[in-house]
Amino acid sequence: MVLKRLIKSIFHALSGVREWSETPSEKSLQKQEKAEQQHNATPAEQEILLDAPKEEKVSEIHSIWEYIKIRDNTQAHHLTSVIGFEWVEMREIRRRIKEQFGMEYMNERSLYPYIKTFTDCGLFESSDVGGTRKWRKKEIIISPKGEEKKPAAPIEFKEREKKKEKDNGTAKQE
Repeated sequence: MVLKRLIKSIFHALSGVREWSETPSEKSLQKQEKAEQQHNATPAEQEILLDAPKEEKVSEIHSIWEYIKIRDNTQAHHLTSVIGFEWVEMREIRRRIKEQFGMEYMNERSLYPYIKTFTDCGLFESSDVGGTRKWRKKEIIISPKGEEKKPAAPIEFKEREKKKEKDNGTAKQE
């Protein structure tokens, strides 16, 4: 019985995919309309249509480092501020921290757990060549998938009151 239900659900899902693939999308309809426009246009209009600027989607690209916020004056903050996108040794990291923040760590071992955590998370890259360890920030690029939502137009006070009354009226009737 269980196997039979499983097979039925798989076939049902596949039939849904088939139906979805057979329905024309909006983009294909737009392409068909443009092709018909170009086909029915006079030669002068065709030149104008060909010379018209094509709509290109400009996607924004951001680095993940623009969005990561680390608490100030912590070891993690010191490390992310000092380590850039070039390979850096521990000696250089300690020197930069002393130079930028005026702090000196007595024991460099206290920085290793933070570096290891960033490396395990995939935010830092590590290299161990010739017996010296080096680290750098990983270049992680992100791009937003959806468009930003525009805020709704402001609603007048009277309209808000009417909406509240309408909502209260429907709630009482239920």
